[in-house]
Formats: sequence, structure tokens, C-alpha cells
Amino acid sequence: IYTTFIYSEYIPMILVTWFVYLYHLQSIHSSGVTQEVTAQSSILEQEINTLKYQLHHDNLTGLKNRDNLNSMLKDYIHTSDDEKKFAVLFIDLDRFKKVNDSFGHDMGDRILQSITKRFLKVINEHMHLFRLSGDEFIILVDEFAHKQELIAISRALINISKQPFSIKEDTVFLSCSIGISIYPTDSKNDFELMKHADTAMFEAKKQSGKGYCFYSDDMNETNYNNIILETELHYALDNKELELYYQPQVDIVENKIIGAEVLLRWNHKRLGFLRPGEFLDNAVNSSLITLIDEYVFEEGMKQVVKWHRDNINLGRVSFNITIKSLEDERIVHKIEMLLAKTGCKGEWIELEILENDIMFDIEKSVKVLKMFKNLGIKISLDDFGVGYSSLTYLKKLPIDKIKVDRSFVIEITSNKEDKAVVDAIIAISKTLNVNLIIEGVETKKQYTYFKNIGCRYMQGNYCYTPMSHNDCKALLLNQT
Repeated sequence: IYTTFIYSEYIPMILVTWFVYLYHLQSIHSSGVTQEVTAQSSILEQEINTLKYQLHHDNLTGLKNRDNLNSMLKDYIHTSDDEKKFAVLFIDLDRFKKVNDSFGHDMGDRILQSITKRFLKVINEHMHLFRLSGDEFIILVDEFAHKQELIAISRALINISKQPFSIKEDTVFLSCSIGISIYPTDSKNDFELMKHADTAMFEAKKQSGKGYCFYSDDMNETNYNNIILETELHYALDNKELELYYQPQVDIVENKIIGAEVLLRWNHKRLGFLRPGEFLDNAVNSSLITLIDEYVFEEGMKQVVKWHRDNINLGRVSFNITIKSLEDERIVHKIEMLLAKTGCKGEWIELEILENDIMFDIEKSVKVLKMFKNLGIKISLDDFGVGYSSLTYLKKLPIDKIKVDRSFVIEITSNKEDKAVVDAIIAISKTLNVNLIIEGVETKKQYTYFKNIGCRYMQGNYCYTPMSHNDCKALLLNQT
């Protein structure tokens, strides 16, 4: 269908070209000017070559297009045997739609042209780059020995996509997600190879930090289960099956609780107690996530008010806010209305915002964060270290706290790279004069390491596990 559409688009042009040629041929024949025949034939040949190029290439980027990709994939499969491997890398730019919505399609087109030039820097003689449509690209890797080579290519593509885009006065930060399928391991069919790479790409979008994912057979079953789970999540919200848990944050110098993070749990009738990572990803790309955010804000604020009425001061209670809610221009007003509705004070709460979400549009982020600050709310930059912030841009943000991403905590006692990253983050927090909290402290070794290098604030199961509001209340009463 796609090929038929492409060719039908150029049929009028081809017919006109031929009619012009026949007209000139007739006139030339009658006049006997044979030299003109050669000239017109050359012109016609050039026009046909131009049409052939347009049929197989993308007009905006000059890359080979979907039709070209389909032909090459079929040729690869036809000429390959089970010993010959090749890979499909499905690349999708993260949050590119927001660029078009915020800055217009003209800027979106310029970024697509710019990212194409960057990707071409990664390409070698065994790789072919295609633009599929919109912000989707495909790379065929026709020769590789080990998966590690594909990982290296993916990392290079991701790193180069994270560099800021400067278009006139605007600076935009993006990234990309990559799904990988391999012939013949994942399939010997061209359609399935593309479908599997697409599936893996969506799985990569769910994973924080890494940005790439290899296809596996269980992904199809997982996707089916996720669809069912998302449907059930709608009913769970209506039936109040979602519960709030609280994980205390501690000052290890004064040995006291200085706050808590609100964490969502789902008491699922069939699957049991589910953590956010087991169900929230299904809602994050739909309007359902904003409803969940509002539910968590309202229920959490009500609980904070109850604690204060009982003279229980937990410190600031922090709420995670998703990119979907941040994109809503009314979000500050919504939070202000919820504060008024519940009787909660801004100085009792804190908002945790992912580093990547806040760095997308610096100027807008600064404006929104200042409005939150005017309500007395403090701002914490969450999952710090996995994004693409620079000190230049961080200095503009009115933030109060940085939370080191847990991925750097897991192997902190043995991984030199993680140690180097954490040291750099500590230096950044001192430069910005903001508090630093280590998230995901699970073991005594981790706790001791961070204590020895002077980290004062921690959160993790080694200190306290997430607990219900009743258990949290009992803990605070026992400490007073």
C-alpha cells in the first residue's frame, strides 16, 4: 500500500514529463534538428533520476526512506543464511512531540536535520541510516560479531542525541530510545524484525537511564499483560485500591527523620501488592497519569494535615510529579487549589521532579518552579546524574535539593565510575549551595561509605522501609 501510494504521487509528474518530451520530439523531428533530441533526452534522464531519488529518499533529511529500507531488508534476508547476522536498531527521539507543540514544526524540522547529521557521525561502512517517519529512525547493522558492538553503537547514538540543540535563542535538550532486534535470532521475517525492534524501543523508554533494549520473546506477553493492567488501573483509581506509603528521609548526623517521600502502592485483587514500577509505566503516557498524580497529591496532603493536627511533624513530605502533569499549564493552579481544599500549607511539602523532565525547556521550567516556590513549596531534583544537565543550566533552576540516583548507589563500594560520578555530584551540590540526599541506600556498606565521605542525608531501606501512614505515625510518636 505504501509503495503504491508513493508511486501514485509521482504519476502526474511522470506523465507530464513524457508529454513534454513527446511534444519536443515531434517538433524536433519535423525541423530535423537532431542535436536537440540528445539534449532533451539528457533532460528527461535527469528528471527520471530525480524522481527515482525522491521515491527512495526522505525530502527533509536526505536519508533513505521506508521504501528503501523495506527493499534492503528483504535483500538482506534473501541473501543471508543462519550463520550471517544483522541487526535492526529502531530509534525514537524522546519527547519530540513536545518540541513541535512548544516551539512549532519549523524548529522540529531543524532538529530532525541536526540529529540526522549527528547520527551520521556514528555511522560506519557496515551501517545504513533511514528515516522511517516523524522522529523515528532505523539503522541496519549488516555486520557485527557480538552484542557488545551494538551496545557501543547505541550508547554513542544516545550520547550524541543528548547534546543540547541551539536553534536561534532557544536551547532544547532531547535524548533517544533504541530497540534492537537481531536476524535470525529474533526472526527471519522482515516485518517481524521491525515489529520486534519497535517493541524493544518502547521497553527502552520505560527504563530509566540506559536508553536501549534488546528484544526478547517475553515482551509480547508483557505488553499484553500491561494493556490488561492499564484497564484495571482505571477501576483501581475509582475504587480507591491505590494506597500511599511513606519512606522516611534521615539526617544521620542528628539521627532524626527530616522528611518522607510519598510512594504509591496498588493492593491488586488478583496480583497482590504492586509497587509503582510494576504498574505506573502503563499509565505514564496516557491522561490517566495526571489523574493519579492529583489523587496522590490530594490524599497525601490530607494525611499531612492530619499529622499536624496531631502535633506530629514529619518534616517536609515530598511528592513525585510526572512530566505529563508538568506539561499542563494549569498545574501550579491545581496544586494551589488542592492546598486550599485540604488545608495543607506549601511549607509542609516538597515536589520531586526528574532531572530529564525539568531540563527539557529551561526557561519554562524556571518560571514554573518559581511559581511553586511562591506557594512555599520546595523543589527536589530527582534521579540526578542519569540526565544531561550542565552546571550552566542548573544554576538557573531554583532548586533546594538534589537526589543522587540509586543506580550510582548500588555498586558504590566497588565501581570506580560510580564513585567518580557521586564525587562530581557532591561538588555540584556544594557549588549550587543545595542539600544532597542519597537515595536507595540498601546496605550497611553503602551507608558507611556515604557517611565517611560526608553525606548527611539519606533515604533507603537500610534506614527505613516504606510504611503505611499508621506505621509512620507510630514511628514518629516513638521518637518523640
